[in-house]
Amino acid sequence: MLKPIAHRRGRDRWLSALLAALLIMVVTYALCRPIYETNDDSSIVAAASGAVTGVPYAGNGFTSYLYGALLAGLFSLNADLPWHALFLMGTAFLSLAALIKCFACAGERFSVPAVVLWSVLGGLYAGVLMPYVAMLQFTTIAAMAATGGITLLLGAGCGRGRAARFERGIAAVLLLCAFGLRVQSLWAGLPLLAGYGVLAWLESPRTGWKTALCCGAALALLGLLTAADGALYRRNEAGWDAFCAYNDRLSDLLDYNNTDLVDELAAEAAGWPPWTTYMVRNWYQLDERMTLDSLTALTDAIAASRSAPTAVSLLRATGSVLLNYPMLACTLAGFGLLALWALLSLAARRRLWGCLAIMAPAAYLLVFVAYFYGVLGRLPERAAFTAACPCYVLLALSCLRAFAPDVSRAKLSRRLGTVAACALMLLCAVPAACEASERLPLRWQEQSRDAARALSGRMCAYACAHPDRVYVTDAPLDHDPFYVYGDALPVNLIEWCNGMFHSPMYREKLRVLGFDAFTSRTLLEEGVYLLLSGEGVLNNLSGYLAAEYGPVSTQTLFQGDGFVECAIRPAH
Repeated sequence: MLKPIAHRRGRDRWLSALLAALLIMVVTYALCRPIYETNDDSSIVAAASGAVTGVPYAGNGFTSYLYGALLAGLFSLNADLPWHALFLMGTAFLSLAALIKCFACAGERFSVPAVVLWSVLGGLYAGVLMPYVAMLQFTTIAAMAATGGITLLLGAGCGRGRAARFERGIAAVLLLCAFGLRVQSLWAGLPLLAGYGVLAWLESPRTGWKTALCCGAALALLGLLTAADGALYRRNEAGWDAFCAYNDRLSDLLDYNNTDLVDELAAEAAGWPPWTTYMVRNWYQLDERMTLDSLTALTDAIAASRSAPTAVSLLRATGSVLLNYPMLACTLAGFGLLALWALLSLAARRRLWGCLAIMAPAAYLLVFVAYFYGVLGRLPERAAFTAACPCYVLLALSCLRAFAPDVSRAKLSRRLGTVAACALMLLCAVPAACEASERLPLRWQEQSRDAARALSGRMCAYACAHPDRVYVTDAPLDHDPFYVYGDALPVNLIEWCNGMFHSPMYREKLRVLGFDAFTSRTLLEEGVYLLLSGEGVLNNLSGYLAAEYGPVSTQTLFQGDGFVECAIRPAH
């Protein structure tokens, strides 16, 4: 009789978790419009739908090759559905349900008061998860999926029975979703999986080794998948390794070192004149001087000109991030308060392993922030999320251990824990509500990027209406999640600011358009036209081309809604 009852309880927990996750997402989307947080997701959709090369393309360069192939296959079946957005929302939903279920199980196991459980969950959602449920981004949704998979896998461990097998199956699905969307986001959380697996072994040698073995097997399988995915890219994308080497240097320059120091060093280290430096710093990808050698010389010169980080500089840089990033300011203070109470409570009970389970994710998060911002010099908020999401979740679950009523003064301790949990929720929810107008895409507010998204759509439509011309634009694709190309594929539209411009995918695009190569010089040829977002951009481009190739003349052909069609030719 016990097995059916236990199975029914597990089923009811999952049903409750799924309903709670659905309610949370419904409320979130009732308040916020789902949007893409960056234009990278639009580039993924453009590749998979055929808008780049004319046919659905798997090797988009952003996601794993396997997910790119899946997405391309779905668009081949039906080009009128926003498959990528649906996948992101579905993954976010399942991840939320998994997290809620894990917290519910921990609450029951440690007799955690309901007010504490929902305060911690509410603070976690308001302070960490909500912005990236409203603003879809493949990097952050992958981090959510990785977190859900890790917590489920650690919770199920080596348990037997249908419930444990089911949870390991859901964990595998979530880890595969994380792997498919962003391999780097998955691996950012896997050190925590390894650490907690070893901790389970040390805490309970008789049974914990099985949990550690389960975690090790998951790590090994994901490592094999990562290697296989890299092999697929190299097999199907000619010159993939060379592109990765180039792209690493380009990202190092434009993502982490795009400061005024570039102006000082570009001429000496890379041999770039001022116009080239200006254009490159604004993500102009067509300059012939942007070679691996010149980028390497420039990034090495930048690295050499900076003093080595010291303990003081690392602390200063880390502190500045913790103070300025909403996810790492009041939110970290709230979780830190709960962690401090739990640490003291467990230390009083001499629960060494419980204390280590609390300190490990906190230390990992601080080291992650210190490395990216203190050593590399930049930490994009979505990159911070890839570490903060699993760290906060595992930290909170570890803190719930301290509510187990097994000491004589448990009542006072639990009351203090309840106060700490409520303070956590306030420190997360109140700043999130106050900053909602700036950080969330609220439905009743006009968003700053709405005009860019509308402009992208108009440019795509204009390029499709003139298939006899090749257009180059400075405006990246920035569509909303539910934009569909259908049969209107702007293959003849080239983004000069696309980070994948030198990839095998873009080489295929240029081959389809009849070009062996495409550089700044190509802009002066007959048959190549420009769709620019303003006269100022045209003037800057004209000045750059004149400095490179001599006098040029410009001709405005059409004044569109927010853009201008023009041509630049050598002056006679």
